[in-house]
Amino acid sequence: MAMARPDDFREALQFITVPAWMISGAVVLLIIGGLQGIASGFAVGLADALWRGASRNTWRNIFGSFSGLVHSAYLIVFSITGLLSPLAGPQVHIPVNIVYGLILGLALAYVVPTLGEPSSFRRQFFRSLRAAVAFSLVTIVYVFVIYLEEAGVSLFSRVLFGMMLPMGFGLALTERFSRSPLSSDGRVQDGSYKSMST
Repeated sequence: MAMARPDDFREALQFITVPAWMISGAVVLLIIGGLQGIASGFAVGLADALWRGASRNTWRNIFGSFSGLVHSAYLIVFSITGLLSPLAGPQVHIPVNIVYGLILGLALAYVVPTLGEPSSFRRQFFRSLRAAVAFSLVTIVYVFVIYLEEAGVSLFSRVLFGMMLPMGFGLALTERFSRSPLSSDGRVQDGSYKSMST
C-alpha cells in the first residue's frame, strides 16, 4: 500500500501508527485465511467421508468449490461497505467475486490429500505450487476485470495472496494424513492401532 497508494498510506498514518497498521492487516488476513481453511477442510473432508470410489474426486471438487464462497462473501461485503474499492459496479463485481471464490475453493481442494493417502513434502509442494500458479493467473484476470484501469495498484498484493494461500494451506497438510488409520476406501489399515494395543 505504501508503494502503490502513497497518498492513502499517509492519510492512514494520521489515525494509526505503522506497527499497529501492520498488525491489524496481519490479523485480518489471518482471520480470512483461517475461516477459508476451516471451510475448505470441512467440505473436502466431508466429501472424503461420504463418497468412495471414482466419484470421490468429483464430490471433493464440488464441495471444495462451494467452500470458496466464504472468500466470495468477504470480498462482496468489503466491496459493498467501501473497505475495498472495485471500479466495476455491483452488477459486475458480485458475480465475478462468486466465480473467483469458487475457483479458489477448487484450488484448495486440489491440495488437500485424499483420506488415507500419503502426503510427503515433495508431493504436497508440487501440488501446492501448481494450484498457486493456476490461481495466481486467475487472480491477474480477476484484478483487471474488477479494478479496470487501477488494476496495477492492487495487482502485486492480490497475486501474492493468490500464491501464498494455496501454498501455505497445502504445505500445512504435509505428512499429517499419512498417519491416518484409514485407507483410501475408508477401511482401517492393518497394524494402524498396533502401538495402542501394546
